[in-house]
Amino acid sequence: MTLINRTQNPKTAKEATMSHSPHPNLSASINAQVQKGNTDSGFFVNRMEPGTMIHIVARSTSFTMVVVNPEKNEVAMTSTVEGIEGPDLWMVMGSGWGSSLMKVGWIGLDAQMRMRRLSGGLLESATVSSFVVLDDPAEATRIMGEAEARRPRVMTEEEEEEYEQRFATAVEELLVREFDGEGVRNRAREMIGRFGNIPAKGAVAGVLCQAKKYEKLDLAFKLLEQDWVGQWYFQPPQVAGNPEFMPLNAHRWKALYRNLGVPLPSEDQDK
Repeated sequence: MTLINRTQNPKTAKEATMSHSPHPNLSASINAQVQKGNTDSGFFVNRMEPGTMIHIVARSTSFTMVVVNPEKNEVAMTSTVEGIEGPDLWMVMGSGWGSSLMKVGWIGLDAQMRMRRLSGGLLESATVSSFVVLDDPAEATRIMGEAEARRPRVMTEEEEEEYEQRFATAVEELLVREFDGEGVRNRAREMIGRFGNIPAKGAVAGVLCQAKKYEKLDLAFKLLEQDWVGQWYFQPPQVAGNPEFMPLNAHRWKALYRNLGVPLPSEDQDK
């Protein structure tokens, strides 16, 4: 096995150190993070060979991942994290340093991994302290095989259309039932319609329903507008605001509930 420490790059994914001149439009902290990402040891998943197995330690947790599809940053992974022991299939989104900045498809020392499980769920690890490239083809094959058996089935186009139609019908019934007046309903329809994916549409509907319950609907529309301009407008429509896409999206929705001063629906004791 090959141990990767703070002064080495993995032989299977050696990264050239890039010089970075501070950008005048970025803050000093972000420039420092960019420089750190350019100089720290790490690897891009899409430059690894299929079947490569890597053991990663992040504080008190560990992960063993096997590269399945480099082009899609797809790995089979087991972990010591309760509830996601696996093996399961994951998509490596990248790594960051506690802010919105993320180096896409990359895993490195002193950074936090950000991943999405294909069957649903997000992971943001603690800071990575070490990783080891393992040479154990039999174990790699076992992990990949068990994870592949759990690969979620992809819906057909007809099933997707039917699902989207059922969701749209359910949302319309919710708006008619919960909101008085066509003016408010139209505002809700317009805000929900900005998002191009069902999880985000559902998140908007949830915020508005909680806000209406606690008589904070005007503030909810104001906060949603602020987040749309500051957060979601810049993401591609198919993932914009999707709390299942990356941890930062999920954190942002929770922050919106806090700013609104109402509990999350799952934590509401006054249901």
